[in-house]
Amino acid sequence: MARVTSDEVKAIIEIRDTTLAASDLSPFIDTASILVDTHLLDSDLSDSLLKAIELWLSGHFVKIRDKETSREELGTAREYYDYMTRMGLSATKEGQQAMMLDSTGSLARYNKMIENGEYPKSVSMYVFP
Repeated sequence: MARVTSDEVKAIIEIRDTTLAASDLSPFIDTASILVDTHLLDSDLSDSLLKAIELWLSGHFVKIRDKETSREELGTAREYYDYMTRMGLSATKEGQQAMMLDSTGSLARYNKMIENGEYPKSVSMYVFP
């Protein structure tokens, strides 16, 4: 069961896509919740810390869908995206924040596996609309 709401996620990130900004972020939140439950539920982390991690992971999944620009030029109609080319949680500031909050190191280890192409044998997947 999700620990955060769409409004809480929208409070920590700026969403450029107006359709996405007006929509329910449940698919992103549900994915974050699955990740927290899979990797952190049996840890000694407090409920409030699990909620904070889920919040930042939700923001991470939204940002994967709605890339953030670092610079825009109106005259030449160019956009430069503030988006790392790395995979996994390292790809966004929000994902990095979630890893930093996880004092068990579980998310960082999971992220390292993804970056090295060592995907887990069993993964729960949620497809975004």
